[in-house]
Amino acid sequence: MTAARGHQDQEDLFEFAGAMPKQEIGALAFMKERPESDGRGTLVAILDSGVDPGAAGLQITTEGKPKIIDLLDCSGSGDV
Repeated sequence: MTAARGHQDQEDLFEFAGAMPKQEIGALAFMKERPESDGRGTLVAILDSGVDPGAAGLQITTEGKPKIIDLLDCSGSGDV
């Protein structure tokens, strides 16, 4: 597998990959030059009414750690 094909496989994992112009904004070059600059050690809290904790992109970090540390269903629907 070529590096370009491997990158395309990663892009295919995300439904909205076309909405993220990584090439045009220089993100691909940045990621290639600094692969460790991927948010490691960053903790983010998100309040969202439509998150899918089972989504492939929300499972593990590049270090193999879980991306979702805690989840609280504030909707009252019990769907999560």
